[in-house]
Amino acid sequence: MLEEYEADYKYGMDIDKLSNEIYAYTSGYPYLVSQICKLLDESVWKNKDFGDRASVWCPEGVRAAVKYMLMSRSILFDDINKNLDLYPDLNEMLHHILLGGKSYPFSLADNTIQIGTMFGYLKEEDYKVAITNRIFETYLYDLFYLNETKNSRLADAAAVERNQFISGHYLDMDKVLERFQAHYTSYYGEKDWEFLEEDGRFLFLTFLKPIINGTGHYYVDAGTRDQRRTDIIVDYHGKQYIIELKIWHGEEYQVKGRKQLCDYLDSYEQNKGWLVSFCFNKAKEKKTGIKKINEAGKIITEVVI
Repeated sequence: MLEEYEADYKYGMDIDKLSNEIYAYTSGYPYLVSQICKLLDESVWKNKDFGDRASVWCPEGVRAAVKYMLMSRSILFDDINKNLDLYPDLNEMLHHILLGGKSYPFSLADNTIQIGTMFGYLKEEDYKVAITNRIFETYLYDLFYLNETKNSRLADAAAVERNQFISGHYLDMDKVLERFQAHYTSYYGEKDWEFLEEDGRFLFLTFLKPIINGTGHYYVDAGTRDQRRTDIIVDYHGKQYIIELKIWHGEEYQVKGRKQLCDYLDSYEQNKGWLVSFCFNKAKEKKTGIKKINEAGKIITEVVI
């Protein structure tokens, strides 16, 4: 399809790079692929971040189209809402996968998995249940977080302070994490609870969402959701910010985390990343705080909470 379009309009698009970016968000889901291309052709190029119709056919344009899609009402998203109301077991399974990091073996003998697969929300990946594509994941994250954060002090604080995190078209992620650390310590620092990485992700996204809402979006890397780390990718005005969340398990584990983040930054062709560690060591062997580290040519802002 892209080759035919390029043959007609001769925009000079990098078809391989463009198609890979579209696939990364859609996993080839036909409606979503067509909708992204439709938005690129009809709407996204009018955005002031792009100069003309030709300039929008690039990975940054695809990410802008995804943002347009997620901010717009559609029959597809309306159907997701309706089906989650009709099938509460499916709603619960999706909730556990995304917010709880729970893993389910894939089997169509399970009625809930069968229904989710029939609707196109679930697929098999490495013999486990996975959400079909990144766009569905992001939409469901937004839906679930909206329901759970209506009375959140973190979300309220972020909304009040939002302007201090934005400079032109840039998001000051260092400042975001500095204020998240301060509010987290104030609201939750003295709690004696069994903290899971999923809780840290939930609280961070609760704070992040009001800041980027309407301009940017985020997604959680599915490959890290139920592992010992969680990678969050934020897209704001075409610029990507890579944040890795984990629980503090000692300096040796922290060094490994920095290497993992560097490898991940390489895959996204980024030179700067953020490593957020939640420390619950009662011996206080690790001081909380924020510092910058030069690791393998990358600038890593390390935040310990």
